[in-house]
Amino acid sequence: MNKQHATREIKAEAAITPRLADQEIAHLEKVFRLADSRDIGLDTDPYWRKRVEHLLAEPLLLPQQRTRLDALLGELNVQPVHAMTGTFN
Repeated sequence: MNKQHATREIKAEAAITPRLADQEIAHLEKVFRLADSRDIGLDTDPYWRKRVEHLLAEPLLLPQQRTRLDALLGELNVQPVHAMTGTFN
């Protein structure tokens, strides 16, 4: 097995399932609601944007999950990925 093939296998195994993505998105939504209710600005911390963008890069996400993640990016004052590309890829 060559190195490139092994890398593809590792990436395929690392992809999260839609169910796990739902759990991650629900957690992020909870954090965002809590931060909003306490007037804590998450938009100044790149950690939260990176968490959302990391999930958006997952290949197995459902369209509804991408929509929820785009909404979270909107709360961080970041243009949603789908608005920029016009696709769900």
